[in-house]
Amino acid sequence: MYKSLFERIKNYNSNPVNEFKKINSFINSAEIDRLIKLSSLLEDAFVYCKDLRRIYPDYKDCIWQNCSSLFKYDVLSNDSYNSLIDEDTKELLLNEFLTYCQIVLTMVNYIINKQSDILSKHFIISLNMEIINQLVEMIESSLKCFNYKHYIKKDSLNVELAMDNPVAEAIAAESKTDIADAIMGYLSNRDVKTKENYLHTFIDLVEPLFKTYSDQPIIKKIREYSQLIRHPEVKKDDPQYKWFFVNKKKQLDNLFSLCLFVQQYSISKNIIKEFEDNKNNKK
Repeated sequence: MYKSLFERIKNYNSNPVNEFKKINSFINSAEIDRLIKLSSLLEDAFVYCKDLRRIYPDYKDCIWQNCSSLFKYDVLSNDSYNSLIDEDTKELLLNEFLTYCQIVLTMVNYIINKQSDILSKHFIISLNMEIINQLVEMIESSLKCFNYKHYIKKDSLNVELAMDNPVAEAIAAESKTDIADAIMGYLSNRDVKTKENYLHTFIDLVEPLFKTYSDQPIIKKIREYSQLIRHPEVKKDDPQYKWFFVNKKKQLDNLFSLCLFVQQYSISKNIIKEFEDNKNNKK
């Protein structure tokens, strides 16, 4: 049975290599003004990003140093990717693709914010935002395939990526700065050790809540499992907890969700108390 093209693309999914080829091809072919390529503006923008410029001499070197495997495998078809690439390589390619998106989006942000300086080099009066928006939308769509989104760091033009987790973001928005930073730090990293460090911080910060609600069985149980992060040297050899350390990355995500529940539970209790106070104090 025929399905509308727009119906089919609702369930679009891909792999990092194909998404890289699509975006890289667009960058190398799109023209901002007559013979001025989009790629040239990205290269010009790199000059203004001091954080990257102090490590890499130019934009192309930055891309190559961080994304060399993507170039190596960009000849693969979708079927070949799924059948020939092992799980470790898939993880490497996804990490490189996310880094690629972060670099490009950061350069786009510098183009927009430094456009008068950059455009003057090419004698361009105004920026063709249609091309820029198309590039950003393309990258956003690609990131969505892997459950990621981008945001701009406070007090900076640099772009960060984070797992797309609306629940966690909503809880972070309702929380104090230190807890919000721990939540967003966890979402923004893929390295297991770094994620564990942010989760450890998060657990330390919600420790007072474990004590406050210790009479609640579910909170008490979450506190028990949080000790697997706080005191792994004691727990990792305990037969009843060894399963946690076998697939640690997955279990970190599960424990992170449980700690989010504790934080949301506390927020909800405070809101209910506020409601009750307002009800009881009504005139």
